[in-house]
Amino acid sequence: MLTLQEYENKINSFTSQINEINSDVRKSQTACCGNNQWNSICGTFGGVYKFDIFRPTDKNNAIWKQNVTKKHTEWNQCMAKALTTAKQNLWNFQKQTAQDEQEAQIKAMREAIADQVRLEQEKIIQSQENQEIIMIDKQQTQKIEPIKEKSFALGSLSLVALAIGGFLVLR
Repeated sequence: MLTLQEYENKINSFTSQINEINSDVRKSQTACCGNNQWNSICGTFGGVYKFDIFRPTDKNNAIWKQNVTKKHTEWNQCMAKALTTAKQNLWNFQKQTAQDEQEAQIKAMREAIADQVRLEQEKIIQSQENQEIIMIDKQQTQKIEPIKEKSFALGSLSLVALAIGGFLVLR
Protein backbone atom coordinates (compact mmCIF):
# COMPACT_ATOMS: atom_id res chain seq x y z
CA MET A 1 0.00 0.00 0.00
CA LEU A 2 1.32 3.40 -0.96
CA THR A 3 1.59 6.24 1.48
CA LEU A 4 -0.02 9.54 0.54
CA GLN A 5 3.42 11.07 -0.12
CA GLU A 6 4.45 8.20 -2.44
CA TYR A 7 1.14 8.47 -4.29
CA GLU A 8 1.50 12.22 -4.77
CA ASN A 9 5.12 11.85 -5.92
CA LYS A 10 4.10 9.27 -8.52
CA ILE A 11 1.21 11.43 -9.76
CA ASN A 12 3.52 14.46 -9.98
CA SER A 13 6.02 12.39 -11.95
CA PHE A 14 3.38 11.35 -14.49
CA THR A 15 2.05 14.91 -14.70
CA SER A 16 5.54 16.32 -15.23
CA GLN A 17 6.14 13.83 -18.01
CA ILE A 18 2.87 14.83 -19.71
CA ASN A 19 3.67 18.54 -19.31
CA GLU A 20 7.16 18.05 -20.74
CA ILE A 21 5.80 16.29 -23.82
CA ASN A 22 3.19 19.02 -24.31
CA SER A 23 5.87 21.68 -23.94
CA ASP A 24 8.10 19.98 -26.52
CA VAL A 25 5.21 19.78 -28.97
CA ARG A 26 4.30 23.46 -28.48
CA LYS A 27 7.94 24.51 -28.96
CA SER A 28 8.23 22.56 -32.19
CA GLN A 29 4.98 23.94 -33.56
CA THR A 30 6.04 27.48 -32.76
CA ALA A 31 9.48 26.95 -34.27
CA CYS A 32 8.39 25.37 -37.54
CA CYS A 33 4.70 25.49 -38.07
CA GLY A 34 3.90 28.68 -36.22
CA ASN A 35 5.78 30.80 -38.74
CA ASN A 36 6.37 30.36 -42.44
CA GLN A 37 10.12 30.62 -42.20
CA TRP A 38 11.92 27.34 -42.74
CA ASN A 39 14.70 28.05 -40.33
CA SER A 40 17.38 25.86 -38.85
CA ILE A 41 15.17 24.55 -36.03
CA CYS A 42 12.98 22.66 -38.50
CA GLY A 43 16.02 20.90 -39.85
CA THR A 44 16.66 19.26 -36.50
CA PHE A 45 13.63 17.04 -36.98
CA GLY A 46 15.28 15.33 -39.87
CA GLY A 47 18.65 15.28 -38.21
CA VAL A 48 20.28 16.40 -41.47
CA TYR A 49 19.94 20.15 -41.84
CA LYS A 50 20.88 21.67 -38.52
CA PHE A 51 22.11 25.04 -39.71
CA ASP A 52 21.14 27.46 -42.47
CA ILE A 53 24.47 26.94 -44.18
CA PHE A 54 23.53 23.32 -44.87
CA ARG A 55 20.20 24.23 -46.40
CA PRO A 56 19.95 23.08 -50.00
CA THR A 57 19.87 25.50 -52.88
CA ASP A 58 16.60 26.96 -54.13
CA LYS A 59 16.52 24.31 -56.81
CA ASN A 60 16.06 21.61 -54.21
CA ASN A 61 14.16 23.80 -51.73
CA ALA A 62 10.77 22.15 -52.44
CA ILE A 63 12.21 18.67 -51.79
CA TRP A 64 13.90 19.93 -48.65
CA LYS A 65 10.63 21.41 -47.36
CA GLN A 66 8.81 18.15 -48.07
CA ASN A 67 11.46 16.16 -46.19
CA VAL A 68 11.34 18.51 -43.23
CA THR A 69 7.53 18.48 -43.21
CA LYS A 70 7.55 14.68 -43.37
CA LYS A 71 10.04 14.45 -40.49
CA HIS A 72 8.07 17.02 -38.53
CA THR A 73 4.85 15.05 -39.05
CA GLU A 74 6.55 11.84 -37.99
CA TRP A 75 7.93 13.55 -34.92
CA ASN A 76 4.49 14.94 -34.03
CA GLN A 77 2.99 11.47 -34.40
CA CYS A 78 5.72 10.09 -32.18
CA MET A 79 5.03 12.80 -29.60
CA ALA A 80 1.29 12.10 -29.80
CA LYS A 81 1.97 8.42 -29.09
CA ALA A 82 4.29 9.34 -26.22
CA LEU A 83 1.64 11.69 -24.82
CA THR A 84 -1.05 9.03 -25.13
CA THR A 85 1.21 6.51 -23.43
CA ALA A 86 2.03 8.91 -20.59
CA LYS A 87 -1.66 9.69 -20.04
CA GLN A 88 -2.51 5.98 -20.14
CA ASN A 89 0.23 5.24 -17.60
CA LEU A 90 -1.20 7.92 -15.31
CA TRP A 91 -4.70 6.49 -15.71
CA ASN A 92 -3.51 2.93 -15.11
CA PHE A 93 -1.64 4.00 -11.97
CA GLN A 94 -4.66 5.82 -10.57
CA LYS A 95 -6.96 2.93 -11.44
CA GLN A 96 -4.63 0.34 -9.86
CA THR A 97 -4.23 2.47 -6.73
CA ALA A 98 -8.01 2.78 -6.42
CA GLN A 99 -8.42 -0.98 -6.86
CA ASP A 100 -5.74 -1.68 -4.25
CA GLU A 101 -7.43 0.70 -1.82
CA GLN A 102 -10.81 -0.90 -2.44
CA GLU A 103 -9.39 -4.40 -1.93
CA ALA A 104 -7.74 -3.29 1.32
CA GLN A 105 -11.05 -1.87 2.56
CA ILE A 106 -12.90 -5.05 1.63
CA LYS A 107 -10.27 -7.15 3.38
CA ALA A 108 -10.48 -5.00 6.52
CA MET A 109 -14.28 -5.23 6.49
CA ARG A 110 -14.16 -9.02 6.10
CA GLU A 111 -11.70 -9.28 8.98
CA ALA A 112 -13.91 -7.09 11.16
CA ILE A 113 -16.96 -9.19 10.35
CA ALA A 114 -15.02 -12.40 11.02
CA ASP A 115 -13.87 -11.01 14.38
CA GLN A 116 -17.42 -10.02 15.29
CA VAL A 117 -18.75 -13.47 14.34
CA ARG A 118 -16.00 -15.13 16.36
CA LEU A 119 -16.83 -12.98 19.41
CA GLU A 120 -20.53 -13.79 19.09
CA GLN A 121 -19.75 -17.50 18.81
CA GLU A 122 -17.59 -17.29 21.92
CA LYS A 123 -20.44 -15.55 23.77
CA ILE A 124 -22.89 -18.25 22.69
CA ILE A 125 -20.51 -21.02 23.76
CA GLN A 126 -19.87 -19.29 27.08
CA SER A 127 -23.60 -18.84 27.62
CA GLN A 128 -24.24 -22.52 26.87
CA GLU A 129 -21.48 -23.56 29.25
CA ASN A 130 -22.91 -21.28 31.95
CA GLN A 131 -26.39 -22.74 31.45
CA GLU A 132 -25.01 -26.28 31.72
CA ILE A 133 -23.21 -25.38 34.95
CA ILE A 134 -26.36 -23.80 36.38
CA MET A 135 -28.42 -26.84 35.43
CA ILE A 136 -25.88 -29.20 36.98
CA ASP A 137 -25.80 -27.07 40.15
CA LYS A 138 -29.62 -27.08 40.33
CA GLN A 139 -29.74 -30.85 39.89
CA GLN A 140 -27.12 -31.38 42.58
CA THR A 141 -28.78 -28.94 44.97
CA GLN A 142 -32.18 -30.50 44.48
CA LYS A 143 -30.82 -33.99 45.17
CA ILE A 144 -28.83 -33.06 48.22
CA GLU A 145 -30.95 -30.54 50.10
CA PRO A 146 -34.51 -30.29 48.85
CA ILE A 147 -35.99 -29.62 52.30
CA LYS A 148 -33.45 -26.99 53.22
CA GLU A 149 -34.25 -24.99 50.11
CA LYS A 150 -37.94 -24.90 50.90
CA SER A 151 -37.36 -23.93 54.49
CA PHE A 152 -34.97 -21.22 53.38
CA ALA A 153 -37.58 -19.91 50.99
CA LEU A 154 -40.22 -19.96 53.72
CA GLY A 155 -37.82 -18.28 56.10
CA SER A 156 -37.12 -15.59 53.59
CA LEU A 157 -40.82 -15.01 53.06
CA SER A 158 -41.47 -14.80 56.75
CA LEU A 159 -38.66 -12.27 57.16
CA VAL A 160 -40.16 -10.15 54.39
CA ALA A 161 -43.61 -10.35 55.94
CA LEU A 162 -42.16 -9.44 59.32
CA ALA A 163 -40.36 -6.43 57.86
CA ILE A 164 -43.50 -5.18 56.12
CA GLY A 165 -45.57 -5.70 59.23
CA GLY A 166 -43.04 -3.84 61.36
CA PHE A 167 -43.04 -0.97 58.94
CA LEU A 168 -46.81 -0.70 59.00
CA VAL A 169 -46.90 -0.76 62.78
CA LEU A 170 -44.33 1.97 63.11
CA ARG A 171 -46.12 4.15 60.75
